[in-house]
Amino acid sequence: MRDRLRAGGTHLAVCSVIALLTMALIFLGWYPAPLAQAQGVSRLLLILVAVDVTVGPLITVLIFDRAKKSLSFDLAVIACCQLAFLLYGLHAIFAGRPAIIAYNVDRFDVVQAQDVDRQSLERSIGAGKAGLPWLRPRIVYAQLPSDRDKRQELMFQAVVGGSDLPQMAEWYEPYENGKDDVAKHVRPLSELRKVNGMDEVAWADFLGSLNRQETELGYLPLRAKSKDGAVIVDARTAEIIRITMLEPKWS
Repeated sequence: MRDRLRAGGTHLAVCSVIALLTMALIFLGWYPAPLAQAQGVSRLLLILVAVDVTVGPLITVLIFDRAKKSLSFDLAVIACCQLAFLLYGLHAIFAGRPAIIAYNVDRFDVVQAQDVDRQSLERSIGAGKAGLPWLRPRIVYAQLPSDRDKRQELMFQAVVGGSDLPQMAEWYEPYENGKDDVAKHVRPLSELRKVNGMDEVAWADFLGSLNRQETELGYLPLRAKSKDGAVIVDARTAEIIRITMLEPKWS
């Protein structure tokens, strides 16, 4: 039993290190705060880590026996199964990562990598634009096509359940190119206080964390998969200050 517990403890230590590296990749790279909450990835990650960290070491404790001729093979099978489960989970999390935060008419939309229209992405890359980021999301300005026919085609495509403007990579422009348009739609920051029922202390703490005067700031709603939020911006220049999970006011 002592050998079994020692083997299980060693297996648990290795799995724990891998789990910590996995969480660092997800929370620092693919889903930087607060996008993990906005996209609801924490529950999936918890299941992935819990199963991978507990089941493997537990099986090791149950089967470990130095006198067993097939011990090495059995341990290799356990490791391969764990690795396959981990890679499958990571693939799903990677495909659903918030690759793009797109300004869309009067709000921001979080766009998962798997939701970006593939044909539009190919046309975008063919035109010399960047592909999807592998790590932290990129903020873009989704510009409606100037051509009337293309605009109507896009609207019809969205109505019948196809890709909408935020998913069409060919219409992505650097966020800096659209700041003047964004500034026209900035909403007063005080709306967030009313919608979220924040008292004077909570509101003062929030403003203090921004290190700016309330009159200098505004916000735009953020549409996400699991929980909507708000993008705090400079009211004059539309420079992004912070993304917060305060509930926005939807018109």
